[in-house]
Amino acid sequence: MRVEVGDPVALKDGEGAVRLIDYRVDPTGRTVLLAAREDRTVLVNTVRTIVPLGGGTPRTRLSSSSFRLESERLPDWAFVTSDGTHALLLTRDGTLTRYSRGDDGFALAEIVDATPGDAEVTAANMHFGGKTLLVGDAGGDVSAWHVAVFEDESSGDSGLQRLTMAHTFSGGGGAVLDLTPSVRDRSIVVLTEGGEVRVRHVTSEKIAADFETGLADAYAARLTPKNDGIFAIGADGRYLIREFEPGYPEFSFKALFGKVHYEGQLEPSFVYQSSSGDDSSEIKLSIVPLIFGSLKATIFAMLFAVPVGVLAAVYTSEFLSHRVRRLVKPGVEMMASLPSVVLGFVAAIIIAPFARQWLPSVLIGFATIPFSVLVMAHVWQLVPESLRKRMRSGQHLAMVLAACFLGVTLAVLMGPGFERLLFAPPEGLAEGVPVDMRRWLAGEYGPAWPGWFVVLTGPVAIAVAFLQSVFVSRRIDRLLAHKSRGFISAVIFARFFAMLAIIGGVSIALAFLLQAMGFDPRDSIFGPFSPRNTLVVAMIMGFAVIPIIYTISEDSLRAVPDSLRAASLGSGATPWQTAVRIVIPVAGSGIFSACMIGFGRAVGETMIVLMATGNTPEMSWNIFGGFRTLAANIAVELPEAPKGETHYRVLFLCGLVLFLMTFVINTCAEIVRQVVRARTAGL
Repeated sequence: MRVEVGDPVALKDGEGAVRLIDYRVDPTGRTVLLAAREDRTVLVNTVRTIVPLGGGTPRTRLSSSSFRLESERLPDWAFVTSDGTHALLLTRDGTLTRYSRGDDGFALAEIVDATPGDAEVTAANMHFGGKTLLVGDAGGDVSAWHVAVFEDESSGDSGLQRLTMAHTFSGGGGAVLDLTPSVRDRSIVVLTEGGEVRVRHVTSEKIAADFETGLADAYAARLTPKNDGIFAIGADGRYLIREFEPGYPEFSFKALFGKVHYEGQLEPSFVYQSSSGDDSSEIKLSIVPLIFGSLKATIFAMLFAVPVGVLAAVYTSEFLSHRVRRLVKPGVEMMASLPSVVLGFVAAIIIAPFARQWLPSVLIGFATIPFSVLVMAHVWQLVPESLRKRMRSGQHLAMVLAACFLGVTLAVLMGPGFERLLFAPPEGLAEGVPVDMRRWLAGEYGPAWPGWFVVLTGPVAIAVAFLQSVFVSRRIDRLLAHKSRGFISAVIFARFFAMLAIIGGVSIALAFLLQAMGFDPRDSIFGPFSPRNTLVVAMIMGFAVIPIIYTISEDSLRAVPDSLRAASLGSGATPWQTAVRIVIPVAGSGIFSACMIGFGRAVGETMIVLMATGNTPEMSWNIFGGFRTLAANIAVELPEAPKGETHYRVLFLCGLVLFLMTFVINTCAEIVRQVVRARTAGL
């Protein structure tokens, strides 16, 4: 074996002997050296060796920085982080002092107590990667400290740093004598008084091995390079080599389903990050963001697909003629034959850029299209009855499609004005700032109430319509019992616009109330805009789920006996009243099953999610942000996962969780369907 010794590094600052020394080598080959001298001067030197590309003698570059300790004595341990920006000084009484490098060199940043109570520090070491400090005390406890980066919400300052205790656990019985990290992963070996050795993975806090060495005077223990054995040595020269099977120390229930305090973070969080830039980075395998992403995609897709699919089935079953239905139903069912990869391609190439360019028009379209259909329905009441009877079912469908086209046209025309009205920069902002809703979503300017108004309009409209049908509709019907048809149509038209005014007023009032209470939708359902976002996935995945919901719902509605329809119509009910109060309740179990089958289809969708989102495992309800689902994660990472390793097994666990989700949902749906069928069996 040949060992190459570099040039010696002369310490220019300070006087006296070097009492403490520590060094780190980062993945780029840079060496960071810390030395504490007898006069309390601490030097941090960065050494980089440069090898010329054309050959020649390697050159060593040295950059040095020094500072003087403010305490009266030297610490017992001194460490430097691998990036050379923090010097950590520790004394036996548990005082941990951090000096941080700034523009003017190193300066005192903070002083914390590294041990609980009055426990004395007996061992300390830097963890694998050189960013986490491990501290063992006389009580047998081990704690892990790192410098966390955070933002002060009160002042808005970002990039602040603070020492944080990320993990604490018992090292065994008695005082900690030795604390050594693995050179392979985030495991450590802890040696305590009495010769007990415990191997633990710090991130997952899982114990990989725990046994007695039999060496009463053992003072050092090390892990073998492959983490499959332990070497311990005693003061009398006796030693022990013991092999063990480490298994999968990164794999634990807490690491997979609980919040974990990762290096560099202020608080524990759910993070999934299966790969990193270097071996020293922590592996993050929490599948909670993947479960959240699957549910998020499914919920928003169902919000789009269920109303369209069920109402289309009701319209086809109860109001279209048999001749038109023979054309419409096969056409809708043909939508189910489109491959997911084609839909994902359309979403990524066409819909996502369109939604980015016409975002205000897309949002207002969710209001203008139903509004146009409802206005057309009220106008239809003003058409003479003789003319209405001459029109066929196909002409009715054409009128509905024309109303939808009118709604799309209104959305395109009103979108820019809608954006300027609600999301324009406030007065006093620099002139020339363009009106862009995406900047409002990013929180660059603007109050919160416009966002709440957009969010609340739909729920308020549903609530107003329900209250009107329960408390107002029947009273108006009794008052109009003997009035002319024209007068009745005019009153219904006026009621419709009165409801619109109430919806707008209540939505604005609630929006201002939520803003006054300090709530901002940009912290929840809204947020920074990403071109490939949840809204795009919801629309295109809803398009894929609609045929399933429509077909099964329509079959369930057609299975309702015609005798029930005839009895209802013979009692004086209108076709709409018959559909809502007789047909839909009887077919409720079938409609519910259709929705649950569509739910299962959306949960397992892969290619649409993979192509139409950023595929980022986020924990946010932001409809304009991305996400990653369980199915998409398996499709992306399984081909590259090393067989038999922890990552490989986690991907199979993702598949098992996906199966359990669909199994539980379908089981609950079947129970509910049986209950609904039992209640409607008497009909």
